[in-house]
Amino acid sequence: MDEDKKFTEWLTKDITKWSVDELKSLLSKIKLKASGTKHELVHRLLPFQKDNDLLEKHIKEINKSFKFKTNKIKQ
Repeated sequence: MDEDKKFTEWLTKDITKWSVDELKSLLSKIKLKASGTKHELVHRLLPFQKDNDLLEKHIKEINKSFKFKTNKIKQ
């Protein structure tokens, strides 16, 4: 399955059937810790899967933390 499609569909899928690599990839995309056992990885994702508002809030926080200002170089 295409990785981007899997990312958008994970909210309604049984992620316990996913491979460890797939779980780690998803966790990395939403900037969560991506190490641990398969059980730990699934457990880390479940709150976001159950509460879409929590996921949206987390993504907004990620976006805030990666914004930065640049200075124009005067010549």
